[in-house]
Order: sequence, then structure tokens, then C-alpha cells
Amino acid sequence: MGSPLSETHDPAATGLLTPNVTLPQFCMGVLSSTLHLLGDCSLEVLVKVCELLHWLMQLVEECISPALWTKQSPLARETAATLLTVIHEAGALLLSLKEARDQQDLSLCRQKHVCVSLLLTRLLGTVLLPDQTSSLFPNNSRIVLSTILTDLPLIDVCKDIPETVGKYLAAMDGQAYETYMQCLSICSAIKKCCQFLMEFQQRSGRESLMLQLASDSLPCLPYHQHPLFVKYCVELSSDVCRESHPVASLVIDSRRLLLQLLSYCKVEVQLSAYQACLEITENSLHVNHAAEP
Repeated sequence: MGSPLSETHDPAATGLLTPNVTLPQFCMGVLSSTLHLLGDCSLEVLVKVCELLHWLMQLVEECISPALWTKQSPLARETAATLLTVIHEAGALLLSLKEARDQQDLSLCRQKHVCVSLLLTRLLGTVLLPDQTSSLFPNNSRIVLSTILTDLPLIDVCKDIPETVGKYLAAMDGQAYETYMQCLSICSAIKKCCQFLMEFQQRSGRESLMLQLASDSLPCLPYHQHPLFVKYCVELSSDVCRESHPVASLVIDSRRLLLQLLSYCKVEVQLSAYQACLEITENSLHVNHAAEP
């Protein structure tokens, strides 16, 4: 009875089983094959593929470091070239998954997308220093990095992704990174704005939280319909100051919020704040048309 190895006709697969293969070569070969499997696998197989990638990355962390790129031996150069190919394959798979969401099962495609994003983040952080990026990576790699960084649901769960991947984007394209950070700040402010509106409409009574959310929301006001937000902020400030036993720190925060709105860099926001203050004054004095803005 012949050995199963004698029936293997794939040279690449046979090569991985020879004793001359080093651990880095083994990791790169299996990692490349696993990425191809990931692109075509079903939901049932995906869990096993992700587990395999996890264990492979543990091996990679043990046997490869950023020092690989400075070594001049033939084996090191071959391993570095294979590593670049694997990173390129992972990036290409990520972009293809992004484009294929309309043709494939959305849930499966999303899970694969997250898996590849996490793999690339971990792989880059293990084998490459940020200042090595521009000399080793082609310019179109920034598209892959931007794809990971703009996946807001993912980075909301994995807080280390913006810092880890952002370093590589900054090294490749400082202007793109600056734009990304501005967008990320605005998106965070919009999220806080939505939380504030929900808290206020529910009348939760958590004035300290609402004041903090409102203050954190201010950078996003030019990017959405702000009058309702401004009105709620003014009403909150009024409620805090009119309590029978006001908390001094909350009074200070509410006044600061009101002054920030009245002196905002956009005239439209200033007018909305003035109008809201005027409405509260009219209601308190039981008069109409006390003044016109």
C-alpha cells in the first residue's frame, strides 16, 4: 500500500512537507493557501478557517519580526518576498469582498471581511514597522488601509485598530491620515449627538451624562440638521439652572455649553441658540414676540 504522500501531485503542497522548509516558509505557504480557502469557503467552514488563521498568526509572531527586512541572506530575502505576496493577497481579498457584497450572501461576506481586516491588522503589527511601509508597499496599499480604518462597526469594537493601522497610513500618506482622523472625529461626534437626543427625549434625568454628550457633539453641528439639537441643549441648560437645589458643577457645565453654542463658529448655530433662548424667555414671561433675532 503506497503512502498518501506519493499520491500528492501539487508541488507546492509537497514542498511544505519536506524537512528543508523553515518555520517562516511554512507559515507563509499555509497562510497563502488559507487565504485562498477563505475567499471561497462556506459559512460552515469559515469558523475552522478563522481558527487556523489564529494559530498561524501565533506561529508568525514567534518566528518573524520587522528585522526580517534588513537581513541579506537568500532565505531572508525569499521569506520577505513571500510575506509581501501574502500581504498583497490579503489586501486584494479584502477589496474583492467589499465589491462582492451585492453578489454574495451579505452576512457571510461581512464575516469574511472582518476576518481579513483583523488578520491584516495583526500581521502588519507583527512583521512591519510603520517607517518601513512607504519603501516596501506600493501606493495603492493605502486603499486597503483606508478600507480597514473606515469600517466603523469594526473599529467601534476593536479599539486598537485606528492606532495600529493608522500608523501605517500616516507613514504612506500623511494627508490621507489627517483627513481620516478628522472624519473619525466627526463620526464620533455624530454618534454622541444621537445618544444625546435619545437621552433627552427619554427624559432620563441624567443631566451630567447629557451635558457631556452635548459638549462632545459640538464638532459635528455643521454636518447635519442642528436646530433640534441646539434647542434641546438650551432647554437642558435651563432645566439644570432652574432646579430647586442645583448642582454647582452642572450649572457651570450648562452655562459653558450655552456660551459655546452662542459663540459657535457657524452663524446658523448661533441663531438657532439665540432663537431657543428667546423661546424659553417668552414662555417664562408669558409674552410673544419679545424680540426678533
